[in-house]
Formats: sequence, C-alpha cells, structure tokens
Amino acid sequence: MTRHQRAALAGAVLIALVSSCTVDESTPVEVPVLSYSDSSIVIKMSDCEGQLLECGGVDIRFPVLVGGRTGVADRINRRIYAFFAEQLGSGETDPAAVPDVRAAAQLVVSDFVSFKQDFPLSEQIWTVEGTGTIETIDSLVCIYLSTYSYLGGAHPNLQVSYVVADATTGEPISSRQLARDSVSFQRAAEAAFKSEVGMDANDNDYSAKGFWFNDNQFRLPENIGITPDSVILHYNAYEIAPYSMGPTVIMLPRTILGR
Repeated sequence: MTRHQRAALAGAVLIALVSSCTVDESTPVEVPVLSYSDSSIVIKMSDCEGQLLECGGVDIRFPVLVGGRTGVADRINRRIYAFFAEQLGSGETDPAAVPDVRAAAQLVVSDFVSFKQDFPLSEQIWTVEGTGTIETIDSLVCIYLSTYSYLGGAHPNLQVSYVVADATTGEPISSRQLARDSVSFQRAAEAAFKSEVGMDANDNDYSAKGFWFNDNQFRLPENIGITPDSVILHYNAYEIAPYSMGPTVIMLPRTILGR
C-alpha cells in the first residue's frame, strides 16, 4: 500500500469515527410525558350502610401523577397529599415526606366515633369530601383541590387550593413567578377584581365593600389556578371577607401571563 493510499484510508476511518459520534440534531429528544391515574380514599362508620352524609366519614378522590422526568411526579404528588392531610387535621406536613392521608382520614372517623359515644343524642354527622382534578398539563401543571367538610361547629367549610408546578422539574410556581410581567399582572388582577365585585375603577376603598385587605391595599389570593385558556384567582372564605360573603373568584385570560 502506497503512502497516499494509507493516508486516504486513515482519513476515511477518521470520518467514520466522527460520524458515529455526531448527534443528529434533526432527531428530537424524547421527554417522558406526565400523565395521571385516579385514586380514592373512602372510610365510613363501620356499622353504617348508608351514604356518607348519613353515616359520617371521609370520601376523597384525586389524581396521582405518573411518568415525566425523574422525581417530577413525586414532587407534585407530595403537595396533593399534603393538602388533604392538612385539611383532615394533620397540621403542616414535612415537605420532604409523603403524608399518610389514609391514616389522617381514619383518625377523623375514630374521633367521630368517640364523639358519638360521648354525645349519643347529638345529630351531628362529621364528613369530609375531597376532590382533585387536573386543570392543565403543558409547560405548567395545575391541579385543582378542594374539601367540603363538617367536623362540628356552626357551619361546614369549603377550602380550595391549586397546585401549580413546572412540568419539567416539578418545582412549585409562586404567584410572583407566574407572569412574565408581575406588575402588569397585578394591575390587571385588581381591575378584574373591582369589576367582579361592582367597584368603580377609581374606587380604592375595599373595606367599604366588606373586604379585609391589609391597609386597604389589593393583593393577589393565596391560590391561583391555570387552565389552557384562563387564570383563576380564588379567594377562599375568610381570606379577605367573612364567611357569609363566600369565596371570591376572578377569571383572567391566560395570555396575561406571557407564557
């Protein structure tokens, strides 16, 4: 083999090696898709064959995320379980652990059994009904969570929460992180709020309408939800107004977020 032939052969081998290590940029990299399955926890008084409202107990139905990149579903699921555990009386939970919602539900039923033994003539029926639904899974994940409960007292309570997270990391997205332009978002939210509750655009006296904003200054709610088309501002009862006024819900177009 001549010197020129050896050089040509070496060049061909080098090209082959380089080609074998080159990633074809035209081929998209597959990202695991987040999906979900339905789950439920139903615990009633053992000696009652009627409906929940007749027997007392807990009925919670919610989605459990699966798939996606490693750890993403687990991070979001922990927040779902934490909401229901807290609503069942477990208090604040360890953010690194998965709360035992079933154990919390069983404790509620056990407490109700003890109450009935102590007060057999009471007509109170303790119930907790919980629901969870997927609002959207795109670049963001949003899950609507709610509980309607009566555990004694003057009236039942409705509590709504939204779990909003980055779909690629599972990390929570705060209200300040939702919009590309947080100042414009705040202004649009305040204008929509005033319109919803019948206030003039130039009226800033929220207390005159019965609202409890600190220093009479508008603020975003603790819970903001996202759908494919909308942004939902949800103020729970007691958050900015008395129970008699109920929750306050404001809708905005999702385009306001700039994402």
